Amino acid sequence: MSIELINIWNKKYPITCFLLFDPLSISHGDVECCAENCSMMLETPLCNYRSTAPCRVHDMPDDIDRYNDSGPVHILFCKMQDYHESLVESYNVFDFQFPLRHSSFSFDIHKEDIRDLYHFLNNDILFPDYKVYPESVSNESLMEVLDLFFKKYNMFGASNDFEVLLRNLSILNIPGYEKASTRPCFVQSNIIMKAILAFQAFTNIRVTYIEGRHRHVKCLSTIAELKVPVNVDSLQFSRRNDSVSDSSREDGSSGRHVNKECKVWNCQLFFHIYMSPTDCSGDDVIKASQLKSRVISKEQSLAVSEECCHE
Repeated sequence: MSIELINIWNKKYPITCFLLFDPLSISHGDVECCAENCSMMLETPLCNYRSTAPCRVHDMPDDIDRYNDSGPVHILFCKMQDYHESLVESYNVFDFQFPLRHSSFSFDIHKEDIRDLYHFLNNDILFPDYKVYPESVSNESLMEVLDLFFKKYNMFGASNDFEVLLRNLSILNIPGYEKASTRPCFVQSNIIMKAILAFQAFTNIRVTYIEGRHRHVKCLSTIAELKVPVNVDSLQFSRRNDSVSDSSREDGSSGRHVNKECKVWNCQLFFHIYMSPTDCSGDDVIKASQLKSRVISKEQSLAVSEECCHE
């Protein structure tokens, strides 16, 4: 059956906002647990008609600001879950040949999933003066609450904003997070990666890229200090240790208390954001997403002849 994805939101956001929703997993392996030994994998359902080329990501400029306003991005919301044969298969973004057997995806985001995010914003411990009470929950509600969430954390424009999120999440009783946060590979990760992993323990809502993934992977690897794989024998990210200082100062421009070594990024992209229709199969969503990916890629190839950073 042919379906049409629902375009629920179109708006410009810093690329850092959506790093929190990258489907990341850790490969602990059999060696000593540490950031150097425990590699990371970025996973995805097959919603883009082609895999991400690690060599291309590796060769792209490391200056994140260079990608500011470099063309639109198309993303689809999904949920990352434990592996089940009835769900949509998961793949390494660098390898679309072999499905993974530890996780799966679905596209049926329920009202309860969205309300968890509302409750986080309404938590009296974290934000005593910040109240949002939705009268109803719809597809658009997800982006309405995320819009508020991003604004509450200054659009995640600096590493200090991720640090505040991590501190707030640590107050909550997130199942499994306390144990995971004591593992050496977590402790040794930089503050961005810690915040991403903590947030992903809180919610299983993720995004996958219909178009625009190469830029996003480059920004993720640079900001979270992940080494892009260059060896086909191991298409996973390796990590470096935290480089953010604990020394702090007051940022006069925003009133934020930020680290002396606080990293600030200025990379905003225009996001076209989609959800799947209700009561449709995962296979139908995959087919619709890949078709859209092909159409957009063809349009870009015809319209942009010398764009170094489009998908």
